[in-house]
Amino acid sequence: TVSAEIDALNIAAESLCHARGVAFLDITGLTRERHADPAMHAADGLHPSAAMYGLWAGALLCTGTFGRL
Repeated sequence: TVSAEIDALNIAAESLCHARGVAFLDITGLTRERHADPAMHAADGLHPSAAMYGLWAGALLCTGTFGRL
């Protein structure tokens, strides 16, 4: 399934980032939690909306791992 492929990609990306000392933020869980909310999608119904980008940014800021933006 696409979800399983995304999960596998995230595992590989996180491992690669960790090996290189780069922070990794997995936004998949947040995206999946909100996928049914039309406000989280752009007008094309496919891409994220500004509201979704806002949620991702909030998650990023809450980690404290990414330093100064």
